[in-house]
Amino acid sequence: ISEGKSQDVNNNSVPDECECLGDVNKDSFVDPLDVGFVQNRFGCTYPYDGQGCLDADANGDSSVDPLDSGYVLARFGDCSSE
Repeated sequence: ISEGKSQDVNNNSVPDECECLGDVNKDSFVDPLDVGFVQNRFGCTYPYDGQGCLDADANGDSSVDPLDSGYVLARFGDCSSE
């Protein structure tokens, strides 16, 4: 990341190609569970307040908002067990 060879759009210090972007519940799929996870924490902001803000903040902008919903929906169906 620091060398500019990889992106880190969600600012979690893990190169994007090494993770399943949009998979906020970490089950290796972007599916309805991820959409629900973001919706259940909608409006949550940092610092972490026990509501799961950090996990549901799909785009790493320090809040769970419409951008996170769009981020997850844009990747819906991504990542598989193939």
